[in-house]
Amino acid sequence: MSVTTAYQGSTLQNVDTVPLSVFAPLVKVYCPDAPDPLIADMVRLSVTDLCERTRCWRHIVTVDLTDNNQAVVAPEYSAIHLFETASLNGVPLEPTQYSHIEANNVGAARYITQVNPNTVAVIPFEAGTLELTLFLKPRHGEDYSSDTGRPENAFNIAPRYLYETMAEPIAHGALARILEMPGHGYTNPQAAQQYWMRFNAFCDRQFRHSIRGQQRAVKRARYKDF
Repeated sequence: MSVTTAYQGSTLQNVDTVPLSVFAPLVKVYCPDAPDPLIADMVRLSVTDLCERTRCWRHIVTVDLTDNNQAVVAPEYSAIHLFETASLNGVPLEPTQYSHIEANNVGAARYITQVNPNTVAVIPFEAGTLELTLFLKPRHGEDYSSDTGRPENAFNIAPRYLYETMAEPIAHGALARILEMPGHGYTNPQAAQQYWMRFNAFCDRQFRHSIRGQQRAVKRARYKDF
């Protein structure tokens, strides 16, 4: 399986990743009493929110489907948020929910559906070359099966370019969530509101930028949010 990831018009081979712990200092400086596990969780929620709202994590993948009508098409630490384009052997596929597909569907492939967070299937099954452009987000849940010897959640990972280009708004989103939690020494609803305003303003700007860029793209499969 060959995989490339594209971001804001650029195609990147073997995109580098960072643990979400790299965002912690940007949160700690404004909320030093927040525990590290809480910061990690809130950073992941912030990254997830940003990815859903701005579609900033674009992933392009080509997979050869053979006799097994399921294909892992995204990194294990990620989840599919939207299908941007989908085709099998050059023929567009319609994104749909698995529950909407009849089990006895036969004939040529018509649909693409998400089976698991990072896995898809073609309905009806047809062998061939599956080409997808996806928008991803961090995967929900926990995986502490790493052999690193450190108690780190393997799902707390994001592309490095999110850290290099969006670290501050991601930290703002995490701070907003932490500071609005009631009953803690660091609780500060007024400051939380300010951080929400900054985070939301950034997401709105990035979404408008993304939509403007997509207007020039060839119209293919429709967006489908799972």
